[in-house]
Amino acid sequence: MTESIMNGGQSDRTNDECAAFQASMADLIGDGEDLHEQPHMATCERCRALVLELQAIADAARDLFPPDLEPDEELWNKIESKLGLAEPEEEAENAALTGEDAGGELALDSGIGSGGLALEGGIA
Repeated sequence: MTESIMNGGQSDRTNDECAAFQASMADLIGDGEDLHEQPHMATCERCRALVLELQAIADAARDLFPPDLEPDEELWNKIESKLGLAEPEEEAENAALTGEDAGGELALDSGIGSGGLALEGGIA
């Protein structure tokens, strides 16, 4: 009886079952299984409470980020360009949008004539 009280009313066998079930939860969810249909859930109040708490946390986290919020196409183009996945014409377009030259260096346009002013090295 003392052992049961020390384990929150759970026997060692139940604790082992809980540990095994909790260790398998991520795989079960990843496989599309409904945790509530698992045999252990029918007999373990502690694991049922844990799953309900985890569901509440997941629901609250989902509410933090609207599902329809998607980054704009320009951001994806910049990411592809930096990773070297963009087509050459997309890279030129992205460079124009970000103020970078084709080599990824920041280029400053002087606005005078057709040339540009690129700062290289330091100021002498």
